[in-house]
Amino acid sequence: MKSIATIIVDTENLVTINLSESSFWTIHPQRLDAIRQAFTKRKQWESTKDSSIIVSHHGSISAYTRHDGDTFATILFGDVDTILLATSLTENERERVMLTARQHHIRGSRVEAVAHLTHTADLAAASVHQAEFLGLILGDVVPYPSIHKSLAHAKQQGISIQYISRDTHAFVSGVAHAVGLLPPIKEADRFNRHLPPRETTVLSECTKSAYDAVYKTTNPTTLVAHHPLPPIIDMLSRYRSRLW
Repeated sequence: MKSIATIIVDTENLVTINLSESSFWTIHPQRLDAIRQAFTKRKQWESTKDSSIIVSHHGSISAYTRHDGDTFATILFGDVDTILLATSLTENERERVMLTARQHHIRGSRVEAVAHLTHTADLAAASVHQAEFLGLILGDVVPYPSIHKSLAHAKQQGISIQYISRDTHAFVSGVAHAVGLLPPIKEADRFNRHLPPRETTVLSECTKSAYDAVYKTTNPTTLVAHHPLPPIIDMLSRYRSRLW
């Protein structure tokens, strides 16, 4: 069997995302309770499989809709850019939200936007710019405890780790710095744009077609990770004589 030369990973193979301890941010303090309630409701709906809630997915957005008399009440969760386009925020307010989201991405936080929409037709037919922006959900990103050791071990054995993701550049860069795929950055530089060097193995904002093509690879020397990376490296180390 040919040697494994490359392992392709995504965010979940490098870190866990702690949404249970999420924090919240909003440009309007009076909406803080509303975003907390939306976050709590989603957890309840997902745990109980509430039949009165219709869950739909529109690209990077998840919509939770409840029929209330002649109207539909929908809570939107997902990509910050996309949700902002559906809200009634001013251009200045959107820029403020995007700056905050990017700052938290660079810190290595998972960032979701939340908005609320009341409409009388199906969600797809609702007019744009009607949704009320509630705020951002900030989930802590926690590297697997042995990830630095595993990456060092992979390097020693000549295994290249390619981090390929559809997540935003700022978030992927933050994760890559946190786990050691990219060098640590100075605190003073955290809010500057950090473009990975050309020789890096970190690729962000992949299109769906490019991402799917990478993850369907049949190259015998390339392994696509479907589990946390540390035990994969341990397995290859333990059985390398058999595999190689």
